Amino acid sequence: MIRILSILLSLVAAAHARVHFEARHLHPVDITPDGAHVLAVNAPGGYLSVFTPGTAEHPAPLLVAEIPVGLEPVTVRARTSQEAWVVNEVSDTISVVDLTRRAVVCTLPVPDEPADVVFLGNRAFVSCGRANRIAVIDTITRAETASIPLEGNFVRALSLSPDGGTLRAAFLYPGNRTTVLGFRDAPPQPAPTNPSLPAPPATALIVPDSDPRIPYEVQDHDIAEIDTATLHVTGYRSGIGTNLHALAHSPDGTLWAASTDSRNLIRFEPALNGIFSESRIARVPAGDGSPVLHDLNPHATAPVIEAGEKERSLAQPMALLPTGDRMWLAAFASDRIAELDAYGRILRRIDLRNGEGDPLVRGPRGMVRHAGLGRIFVLNKLSGTLSVIAESTGTVVAEVPLAAIEALPASEKTGRGFFFDARRSGNGTVSCGSCHFDADHDGVAWDLGDPGGDIITVIERHLAFGETEPIPVPAHPMKGPMVTQSLRGIGEAAPFHWRGDKQLIQDFNPTFAKLQAGSELGAAQMDQVAAYLASLSNHPNPNRNLDDTLRTSLAGGNPVRGRELFHLHDTCSKCHPEPRGTNHNLDDRTTVLSSQPVKNSTLEHVYRKLGFTPDQPVSARGFGFTHDGSQHVLPRGHSYAAARFDRFPNGDADVLSYLLSFSTGTKPAVGASVTLRAGEATPADLATLMDQARQGSCDVVLRGVIAGKPVTFLHEANIGKWRSASGQLFTLDGILSTLSAGESLVALGVPQGQGAASSIDRNLNGVPDDAEALPSLRLVVPPALHQQGDADGWVIEHSHDLRSWLPAPTHPHEESDGWFRIDPLPPGPFYRMRRTW
Repeated sequence: MIRILSILLSLVAAAHARVHFEARHLHPVDITPDGAHVLAVNAPGGYLSVFTPGTAEHPAPLLVAEIPVGLEPVTVRARTSQEAWVVNEVSDTISVVDLTRRAVVCTLPVPDEPADVVFLGNRAFVSCGRANRIAVIDTITRAETASIPLEGNFVRALSLSPDGGTLRAAFLYPGNRTTVLGFRDAPPQPAPTNPSLPAPPATALIVPDSDPRIPYEVQDHDIAEIDTATLHVTGYRSGIGTNLHALAHSPDGTLWAASTDSRNLIRFEPALNGIFSESRIARVPAGDGSPVLHDLNPHATAPVIEAGEKERSLAQPMALLPTGDRMWLAAFASDRIAELDAYGRILRRIDLRNGEGDPLVRGPRGMVRHAGLGRIFVLNKLSGTLSVIAESTGTVVAEVPLAAIEALPASEKTGRGFFFDARRSGNGTVSCGSCHFDADHDGVAWDLGDPGGDIITVIERHLAFGETEPIPVPAHPMKGPMVTQSLRGIGEAAPFHWRGDKQLIQDFNPTFAKLQAGSELGAAQMDQVAAYLASLSNHPNPNRNLDDTLRTSLAGGNPVRGRELFHLHDTCSKCHPEPRGTNHNLDDRTTVLSSQPVKNSTLEHVYRKLGFTPDQPVSARGFGFTHDGSQHVLPRGHSYAAARFDRFPNGDADVLSYLLSFSTGTKPAVGASVTLRAGEATPADLATLMDQARQGSCDVVLRGVIAGKPVTFLHEANIGKWRSASGQLFTLDGILSTLSAGESLVALGVPQGQGAASSIDRNLNGVPDDAEALPSLRLVVPPALHQQGDADGWVIEHSHDLRSWLPAPTHPHEESDGWFRIDPLPPGPFYRMRRTW
């Protein structure tokens, strides 16, 4: 039976490539108040990793438990030494974890794409990015007690003032007050420098909102300030950066913000090469002080600088850690940690790599300090490791994996490193991730035209007129402004780019030289980048029902009726058919009144692009829906009224509500969770999840702790039963009958094909986890401890009396007989092995 099951599990693993969502880590590592445990999120795997922090003699932290939480955890905060809250970005939940039982005891639903949580007394404040609000939750009753709406774009990082009186919240996409003049209003482009080029097309122009031709103001809310007593927003701070990534308060009340600032007012790719993004830190004195901005790289004034100067570069500050009168900063794209004084001056830089010959890209994304040990723990997102820095010497004294089993394939992990590594740029300050951080977008437009470039040929098919023949069309290199596109879900979107001028992801390789002032990757390396990008998925659209049907009411319209109108006579759906809202074609440009070839855009991200209102005094965004960001009117979308939905009662609102509900390619069941408790009725949503699994929309796993033992089950949709990690089949009633009072299980929807890896066959070797051969442990003379077999995820523990067990720091050395010697021998006299999950 186990042999047949192994074959089936292997076939499932081979049939479905790993997909992930490139979680936006915010506060991914923490330490319990008693200092006993370091907590770290394993986002690709969906686990909370629990470590003991090591000792003075053995600095390597020891992984002692891996607790399954929701999909794509991005933040963990220890509320007490026994309880931690984990924020799950894709699941839209908070997992409340009992660290003693090592189990999720409560799953709290929150609005779309939560990011951070902080505690004040018995209240928890949760930032909810897509909803632009902060949910206030009672930590005792675990009920939401208030909601704080904010004016801004995608709230994320939170920080409480030292006295607890003010909560500050930073927005990811506040912008930089730039916007766009449409191509009809913009002046002609300058003449090309390549004499063989014809006159450039009319294009839009990126301008500041202070331009007299702009009749509106672009909102620039970087940080919101909230009175924690009244829960009222008392004001907003501006002028700190285009994208804010982290916030922290020093003990004296100084507020620090880490940001990047886009130089998108500079026109043309050659002028932007290597200098298009500035990495900053802002220091805001306590009280009403004005922000003091610090460029982290004043030495990087040229696209290419000397190696010694380049080693000083700090690109993309994405984590802050205050320690008394010092502030530590993690430069995500540089693999460096910097220590700053109270005035923002850099005191030292610490390299997380083992010299320049070390190829492993770390991507530091979170830090926490263990005061007793004098060490700083750094979570490295890209390498999936935890680095340990001795605070006194600034040296890396240890580095360990975040998980027993690596969730991402090696080729994708390597390509991911190339994509985000700023050290490959000419001055060490920029990477692909500078505009596409976390493989998404930066919320602004760029003019990457090249006056000295060459004409390229793109292929149009005038399908809107019923013509299917390919038509070669010249595309001018002076293409004008184009809004940064998300790379999530890009795998099946060829041809790529707004103009469809890239047939393969590999065709973007010149960007490493022409925009980053570095060198192109080798062909094999670029293939790895392509494999990584192809693995990325969109988040589910939060405006669809759990069963993937359309709602009947949204934003003042009826999406079901809107879909009917959208498809009526193929007026819109001819170019924007389901499922992605595009036919991947460059249609006749006159159909959309464009001055150059433009690809029929997908509609899967429309719900994320609201806020550009140039017909109002203040616009929350500077750029709209179309390729150059100049259009804001939906549902028509274009500069003309080919589709007159207003001829139908409430037609415009109905179609708009449908566009806001367009499928992203990831079903709503992915990430959805249902909690099952002893003695309670089974929630109806579980039946919906199981039905979605039968339809191929997701897999469903069931996880938790029963009688002190971690348990996992995979829903076998074809037979309606649940398979355990031992390979046995159970009914749901049979599983629930084993729950005791206070125990619960969480059912979770995961991407189709990934259920086994998330439940019963974590290492995907085709053998259920509990059916694998157990590793062996033996004592030999002279005194030594040996282990044999696959010990991934197993921890050696020791005891003096068999009543209390402690993890033992282990240093295995392979010996000639196939056993591994554990050195030094942990105190005994009793020893055992325990799995971490």
